Amino acid sequence: MLKILRRHCLQPAGGIAGQAGVFPGRLATLAPPARSVLRRCRACRVQDRPEIPGDGGAPERAGGNSRMVRSMEPLAKKIFKGVLVAEFVGILGAYGLFNKMNTSQDFRQTMSKKFPFILEAYYKSVEYSGMHGIRVQDQEKWLNSK
Repeated sequence: MLKILRRHCLQPAGGIAGQAGVFPGRLATLAPPARSVLRRCRACRVQDRPEIPGDGGAPERAGGNSRMVRSMEPLAKKIFKGVLVAEFVGILGAYGLFNKMNTSQDFRQTMSKKFPFILEAYYKSVEYSGMHGIRVQDQEKWLNSK
């Protein structure tokens, strides 16, 4: 993998002058040398990070967008995980509510008093699945019990 190094980072550690491929005032593209051969300045050691996919191999500049993209990745992952957890909890809650309404006629009566729109959605989903007559049974029992 080729890296783009700034001229001041290509100073030999032993004081040998005249590195091949180094032009004063320009960026030089070299294969990464052994760490013991070249001395790197502190700013470039901080900037020495893995490349960001899709940036076209552009050199990183201090204060550029690459730093913002890197700091947004963990936030995006946390938001994505939060959304997944919320969806999972919602699915479990909907299943639990459906199961309770499907097994308990008394709970359906409570739901008819507090949340009639949820009970109506339950009746429609059950009738759509092919189980007819639950609504009629509930109404007959509730009328007889009054």
